[in-house]
Amino acid sequence: MKYFSRKLVAILVLIIWLSTLGTTYAKADLSNAVTTLTSGNNTYIKFNNGILIQYGRITTTGQKERRVYMPISFKNDGYKVFYGIEIGANVVQTLYTLNKSTSSFYVSGTFYNPFTGENGFPGEAFDWFAIGIWK
Repeated sequence: MKYFSRKLVAILVLIIWLSTLGTTYAKADLSNAVTTLTSGNNTYIKFNNGILIQYGRITTTGQKERRVYMPISFKNDGYKVFYGIEIGANVVQTLYTLNKSTSSFYVSGTFYNPFTGENGFPGEAFDWFAIGIWK
């Protein structure tokens, strides 16, 4: 999670650059290339070429599974979900996606502390990032 925002900007720059190859150039404010919306802890960026990027933050965890509702639906369930976790260096934490639909997915996970032997379900907040198509 240390450089999550830098990676997100790099991905967005690459996508915008690729979406303008062989077409008209995007305006400086990107108003003719993208639509964006921020709602609470969730945001989406919808590109005119069909790419949809959504991301958000889950703050209430500690549950075995957590359903995440996205601000806008993907065209199908072929999108990919990535996670960013801020946690101490001594804890191994894994999050994985279950039961994807076009508008939501379940996230589950485990943690393990090799020094104390403690394990269970994650209790820390985490960020999610999904990329797919909308048209």
